[in-house]
Amino acid sequence: MHRATSETSSAGFAAVLRIQTRKGLRCGKINLYISDRGDRMSYLEQLEKVLDHITSIGIYVIRRDTHEMLYFNDRVRAVAPAVRIGSVCHELWPDTCSNCPLLSIGDRESHTTVSYNDPFGGMVDITATRMLWAEGIPAYIITVGPHTLTRREQELEWGRRRMLQAISYVYSMVIYVNLTRNRFFMVEYERFDTKQAPDEGNFDELIEIGAQTMHPDFREQFKNTFGRKQLLERFAMVKPIFIWSTAS
Repeated sequence: MHRATSETSSAGFAAVLRIQTRKGLRCGKINLYISDRGDRMSYLEQLEKVLDHITSIGIYVIRRDTHEMLYFNDRVRAVAPAVRIGSVCHELWPDTCSNCPLLSIGDRESHTTVSYNDPFGGMVDITATRMLWAEGIPAYIITVGPHTLTRREQELEWGRRRMLQAISYVYSMVIYVNLTRNRFFMVEYERFDTKQAPDEGNFDELIEIGAQTMHPDFREQFKNTFGRKQLLERFAMVKPIFIWSTAS
């Protein structure tokens, strides 16, 4: 969970920040109490310095009304070099807007969604929390960090690993593929006849390597069956995936 909250009162200004990653609490809890405007800006600058040094999590603050950037840390700058104060967040990452927590935050103070194939990483948690920034500007603080598996997801992951282990007893080559990112890694490869392919890498290149090991009469059939484009088309049509077996 990633959460950051900030609130003001007649007595001054306070900010509380909690950031949680799969490795545990990253920076603990930050409490700022500022009694006047001068101190408020000084402590805000200190808070920004702290957030800048949290390199594993992207943190940025946007206005509630226009979604313009009020602040972003170094991690955000690394992912989106074109970011500037005043940039609109959905113009920086238009492909991830469908997973934005603001779409479903409703009246809640904070809301978290999970995003896949995100610019900040393959699978991330995005949390939006209402706050007041600087001179009482209504804002959201957005944190983007590695996804923390729920208990159910941990159970599913354990089941997936057991399934892959069982498949490995039957087939001498088992490949785990992310078709969207065009990446693969070998789950089982030790007992395969040849070792021309790397243990992980680009899936398109793997198909080309595999085709070159076959008789010329079967190369096109192999690529038309297992090419990434063809597999994605079959997924889109909800058709079964074919298994190429060299077993006798």
